[in-house]
Amino acid sequence: MKRLIIAALATACSLAAAPASAALMLGKTVQLSYIFPSSTSTYEGPYNNVVGTTGTQTFFGIVGATPGDASLALSFNYNGISFTPAAFNGVRLFDAAGTVAAFQTVTINAATNLAGFDASRVTFDTDNVYLNIQGLNVNSDSVVKVDISGAVPEPAAWTLMIAGFGLVGGALRRRATTVAG
Repeated sequence: MKRLIIAALATACSLAAAPASAALMLGKTVQLSYIFPSSTSTYEGPYNNVVGTTGTQTFFGIVGATPGDASLALSFNYNGISFTPAAFNGVRLFDAAGTVAAFQTVTINAATNLAGFDASRVTFDTDNVYLNIQGLNVNSDSVVKVDISGAVPEPAAWTLMIAGFGLVGGALRRRATTVAG
């Protein structure tokens, strides 16, 4: 009986600690747009991008946007350009098809080396990620990369985790009945 309880607890705990999903955006279609002069104005795009297949979307031959499974990276093909200081001048990633798990957090990756790019330039909601580069000076070696996390574990993981807790509860109930009788 003890072995059953220990095995069920170990299974439930390992599933609870499992990553939320094997793939957040990989293989899914997202849209990339260049947004200017405000966060509600599309200047170029939207362009569909199948993450992991389509590759980099280039805007104006200057800004490259590359979505990864759980990231968005910007690269620049120009030296010494300064982006117009408007309310918004940057890139939007959008889950237009509604197939990506809701975005939960967006954090700046250590690979980011664009001077002046900080957390205040990143905004997001469950379906959108905005990277605002307005007023910043870039070179061809400048990089902006953010890491994106999604929502809850997959349904199969939840099912196994609930089953594990059920086994623990059943084993404890059976043990209590056996001890009392």
